[in-house]
Amino acid sequence: MISDLLSVIQLLATLTIGFAILGYSDFFYDILKTKFFHADDTIAKAVEECRTALPDKTSMDNLIPTDLGKGNTASKIEELKRNCEKVGESITEFEKKFKKELSETCCTRSLTSMCLFIFFESVILLFVPLTRALYNNATELFLLPFSALCILYLVFGWFCGEKNLKLHIAKFDSLKHPAICALVFSILSIGFALWQNAHSSMNFGELWKYLVVVLVLLGWVNFLIYAIFIRRSIDRFRIDVERSKSDILEKCKEAQKSYTDLQTVASVASMISAQ
Repeated sequence: MISDLLSVIQLLATLTIGFAILGYSDFFYDILKTKFFHADDTIAKAVEECRTALPDKTSMDNLIPTDLGKGNTASKIEELKRNCEKVGESITEFEKKFKKELSETCCTRSLTSMCLFIFFESVILLFVPLTRALYNNATELFLLPFSALCILYLVFGWFCGEKNLKLHIAKFDSLKHPAICALVFSILSIGFALWQNAHSSMNFGELWKYLVVVLVLLGWVNFLIYAIFIRRSIDRFRIDVERSKSDILEKCKEAQKSYTDLQTVASVASMISAQ
């Protein structure tokens, strides 16, 4: 059974260790966010849209105070300038905030650790045929709990890996976590196989075969989960950018309206004085 899956397991081990190595590199995440998902373009377009909607400094400087009876628009112009400076600072903070958030969004350490775990369990599976000739029944008894534990690990990791649970067993973003878990699962499975082989109290039939097949399939499914998880994170990131952009854009439009009003007042006053 295992020998029939050797080539598939070998390829899985090769790909997962490659993903694990890339996953701990910032260069990999830079490619994801800039070339694959173009998430940085979302920030750039939002910033550009806000800055375009805000009156620029040259336009502010060209506003001329206009006399209006007992007063003039000088105070309003200064107030508008201060307001534009504050909005401009908000746009800068908006850009810095979401660039930092984007790096954290793409950086999925737990998924990288899952790839590393799949590599370890694949290597262990590759050694199984070497022992089967000597310990046929014990080998099958080893694969039964080992596959079941690995399946539980993967499912639990997919659902809880990025939730920052305080449980030590759930620290999927740790580099040593997958190695320790793979080692512990192996020891527990060896102990189970030796005990069960000595007592022969339970008959599991060929359940181990189905568990091994499911385990190998889940190793490949992990790549799909990896892509879906990052895609959903990027989509949520874009929604947050749009929401924050709308708030700033509203302030930009208010400033633009004030600028237009002051410009209109100056134009009307100029026309009246020219008559």
